[in-house]
Amino acid sequence: MEREKHENMLMAIARDFNSVDDLIETFLTFLENKTDYFHVMLNDKDVETLSEKYDGAILKNLLNNNNCGFKAHSREQLLIKSFRKHQINYIMRKQPYIIENEEIKNKYLTSCDELKKIKYMPTTKDMNKEKQENSKKKKSVFKYNFRHL
Repeated sequence: MEREKHENMLMAIARDFNSVDDLIETFLTFLENKTDYFHVMLNDKDVETLSEKYDGAILKNLLNNNNCGFKAHSREQLLIKSFRKHQINYIMRKQPYIIENEEIKNKYLTSCDELKKIKYMPTTKDMNKEKQENSKKKKSVFKYNFRHL
């Protein structure tokens, strides 16, 4: 329920943008300006090394601001892992033929742990059958394609 509430709020916000890329850029700008998401925590040795090079306000900033933020590279790794997870989930639902075909999968998807974890992949034939059965039961009232909002 909570996720649906957030998705509805995000959809309302998304309508103000021309593209998903613009929305992502704005969100990253928000993180840059309003959070410590991009603040890099230094290890003790590097803090010591830099402490010998700087003094005054820079030294104070260096010493006082190393208890917030994240370890180096952790944000990029988390974003990449999350991106791949959601991309694979989407492809499994909407484009399973990409994963079914080894050559196509290797051409379009980066090999990653998330992709290797896929043990069962319904075939497009099975999905088409399921989709036809579901469409007989209930037709979707709305289907948003963000590019057309």
